[in-house]
Amino acid sequence: MAFFLYSNDSLTVIEVQTNRFDAKMIPHFRQYLNQFDRVTSEKLLIDLSGVIFMDSSALGTIMALHKTHEFGEMSIVSQSPSVLNLFKLTKVDQLLNIYRDIDHAVADMA
Repeated sequence: MAFFLYSNDSLTVIEVQTNRFDAKMIPHFRQYLNQFDRVTSEKLLIDLSGVIFMDSSALGTIMALHKTHEFGEMSIVSQSPSVLNLFKLTKVDQLLNIYRDIDHAVADMA
């Protein structure tokens, strides 16, 4: 499976476990998310640490998730220069907190 979700009372993490997060993966991502009735915590972290390429359909899906689910806070972890550049060009970095490592993100969101 290319996705993994883990959660506690304060934080839910969705880890994308593939190096390409693109249109081909989006139906699988949506199907995976539909397995869960509701995310239990108010804070959501999308972990893209292993993603080196992301296209606009994946970005749109993340933004739709942000819009349709009323999280208290949603953040992203990414280390990839191309993914970070996509967030910067689309100004997503002004809407969501972007972290370069999972440990810092979890500590900051706790």
